[in-house]
Amino acid sequence: MKQFKQILVAFDGSPDSMKALEVAETFVKNNDSVLTVGYVMERPPSGPVGGPVPSTGNQYSETGTFMSAEPVVPHHVDSVNDGNIAQEDDLPEKMFDRAKNKLARNINVSYESLYGKPDEALTDFATANDIDLIIIGNRGFSGIKKLFMGSVSQKVTNHAECAVMVVK
Repeated sequence: MKQFKQILVAFDGSPDSMKALEVAETFVKNNDSVLTVGYVMERPPSGPVGGPVPSTGNQYSETGTFMSAEPVVPHHVDSVNDGNIAQEDDLPEKMFDRAKNKLARNINVSYESLYGKPDEALTDFATANDIDLIIIGNRGFSGIKKLFMGSVSQKVTNHAECAVMVVK
């Protein structure tokens, strides 16, 4: 059986992503792996003067975080901060705090803010960082959008170059 040393878990705070986080934690403990918790926002955070961070197409930031030029308001803002979109730039930190509170303290974990279409951001990050396994929940906070565009988990499964586990 293939060893999964680098694991990426897609996390958006939804019930299915919480289950995916639990499964990822088990994999990390059982395989002495490194876990990366990835949270995807569909638009970059505000720049220093309150505008979007400039981008010239898909690129990686200085920290190795994938960014995309497609500015779209995240679809799950209301569930995290009671509709206060002014606090939208705090979403990655809020998501990471939720994940940190669920994970054991004795595992090797890092946190990455990813920007762009969720499926593309996750698969591009996985490819660029030699991820062996992506663990993703079956459903996130995508609502009716999924009916028109397909589920993120389905797209990740179809386009990832590594193994993908979809958790229900």
